[in-house]
Amino acid sequence: MPATPNYGLPYPALTDPPNVPADVQALAEAVDTALGNTDSAAAALDTRVDTLESAVTKGRWERVAVLNVPNFAVTTITYDTTVRASPDVTLDAGGQTFTLNRSGWYRIWARIRINGGSTNGTDKERLLWVQRVSDGVTLAIDQGPMSLADTYHNAYTEMFLAASTQFQVNTNQQGTVAVDGSSIVLTVCREGD
Repeated sequence: MPATPNYGLPYPALTDPPNVPADVQALAEAVDTALGNTDSAAAALDTRVDTLESAVTKGRWERVAVLNVPNFAVTTITYDTTVRASPDVTLDAGGQTFTLNRSGWYRIWARIRINGGSTNGTDKERLLWVQRVSDGVTLAIDQGPMSLADTYHNAYTEMFLAASTQFQVNTNQQGTVAVDGSSIVLTVCREGD
């Protein structure tokens, strides 16, 4: 009995003796085997995706309440909600200082959104930045200038950082502004050793 080239599904040739029950049974068993192989392949793919996700761990933190940034004052953002924890990063009890637990290549992305109701701020060269605690070195910065409309500001970097590196996310502004609490987000992702 011949079979299809892709899945090996049998079908009767014109020269085969007619036997409908046996032909249908052979086809049903071949389809069952082909579907079983597809399920196994899908399970293997799921395993590979899970392995990749665990190799690239990502943490995400948010501040839920609105943050008021006073005139000219450097304000360290306090994160009060952990959306997704990462074994590679620890947030201190005060919610301000992050410590890296492993050396490696990291992607750090801080984002805030200025509340459109803020009317007494003016342009500032430096609105949002990620700063290393030990020596004050800036790891990532959003240069601005700030807009009083509903505007997102991002500080982003990809770099190799040593274990025990500590950093904070800071903001400041000329003129008091309100930062939308639902949009004060920090994502830290270790991409490899």
